[in-house]
Amino acid sequence: MNSSSAYRIAGLFSLLALACLLRCDRLAMPRLSNDESFSWRLTTYSTEELLRHMPGDAHPPLYYLILKGWTALFGDAPFALRGLSILFASASIVVLYALCREAGAGVSGAFFAALLFALHLAPVDEPSRNARMYSQGVFLAGLTSWLLLRALRSNRALDGWWLGYGLAVAAFCYTHYYAFFTVAAQTLFAVGDLSVRTFKSSAASIRASFLGFLLAGGLAFLLFVPWLPVWWKQTHDVWQGFWIQPVTLEHAKTVFFTWSSGLPYDGSADFVSWCLLLLGFIAWIVCKRDRGGLYFLLQASLPWVLSLALSKWSGRPIFHERYLVFAQFFLFAFWGIVWARLPGLPPRLGLGCFLVALTGSGMWTAREPWPTHPPAVADAATVLRDHYRDGDVIWTSSPSELNRLRYYAAQAGLPATIAVRCFVSPFQPPGHIVHLGSLRSEDIEWQRFDAKRHDFARVWSTNEGLTPSGDGWREVARWTFDGESGEHLQLTLHERS
Repeated sequence: MNSSSAYRIAGLFSLLALACLLRCDRLAMPRLSNDESFSWRLTTYSTEELLRHMPGDAHPPLYYLILKGWTALFGDAPFALRGLSILFASASIVVLYALCREAGAGVSGAFFAALLFALHLAPVDEPSRNARMYSQGVFLAGLTSWLLLRALRSNRALDGWWLGYGLAVAAFCYTHYYAFFTVAAQTLFAVGDLSVRTFKSSAASIRASFLGFLLAGGLAFLLFVPWLPVWWKQTHDVWQGFWIQPVTLEHAKTVFFTWSSGLPYDGSADFVSWCLLLLGFIAWIVCKRDRGGLYFLLQASLPWVLSLALSKWSGRPIFHERYLVFAQFFLFAFWGIVWARLPGLPPRLGLGCFLVALTGSGMWTAREPWPTHPPAVADAATVLRDHYRDGDVIWTSSPSELNRLRYYAAQAGLPATIAVRCFVSPFQPPGHIVHLGSLRSEDIEWQRFDAKRHDFARVWSTNEGLTPSGDGWREVARWTFDGESGEHLQLTLHERS
């Protein structure tokens, strides 16, 4: 190994260490979100049962299956549960470096893009600190993009690069459905790239690459075919009535600013200034007809265009900020290309200092609200551990609250057999009942809870509206818990008098 290779490896390890240190800080302290508790609940099921629950979700199953294996190895404590996303974020840094090198950004451009990615922390729901599929999807977005560029350099149709690309595309689509948009951008680029090569040379010169691309696409499609019935059912549920808010111009502006700058949206002046700067660099790269820059711009922009267009066309919003995290990966790669194309050291240093300062400011802002103590629900679980008796029932108000309470009760040492129930109205409007798909039938009460119908001596409730009906009940204890982020939870114990 020569000295330059050793320096590059040391530089990459330094970036990985920086990224991990930033993301692991207070990793176990935030309360599990509704979505994270959903992820955890699915890992408690057998593989067969997990797959049976998937039609009730809005996502494909690969992340949940990987998380199930991960928790079997490392446990399901908050740090371990979120550690899988940290691992994928670290792997994404390596992929981003390799991708920028393959696209012609050089060593310095690749390191610059990787540095920005390592420093970046989203203002809301940072995917690499969240036990969800987004960090895994970012890794696969980068991997498919890198494999496509490598495969396009191949002169053989039956090549390992094309095989790897087809497998990676299938894995990406089994991770999140927004993968379709990134793969569409990659397809558009491949068609354009092969067309340019045909124009410059001949059709014979691209025959092997074209056939390899078709074979890779066919492989990915065949691997996804078994999932199509579930995908169709989930799509129908989303179209009937999903929870994503309607798209407005102001909402799109806010998302675009935070997505592209890493800073919270704070007014139209900042938005206009930032957009002018960004559009200037985009126009410059487009005018240069830079192959790598155009490749990254396409993958960064097409998911925006398609998600907004489908939301408008269907009348059902599918546009959501965290779903655009795969496209955001390619914005970092684009900055690596811009850095590499700038003439001379002074403009590079100017752009580098500005973007690093911008990203660092966003990172600092994102870290400020991270809590320093365990959440209130963890304290409530400790009380349950000390006072729960066999035969008790715990009543919650929603599927996500049920999953979260079960999680922290398990962390406190309570057995998985404790009775936790939630009320769900049987007269729900059409559409997606959030997180209901993660529950077993015995978790659900389909009508207002009536302790007379059950042989319970004691009933726990998590809010004022969940009290046993009928005579003969008395409140014997009440605990109130408050968390750092405005979290409030109340436990009330009722006994038969």
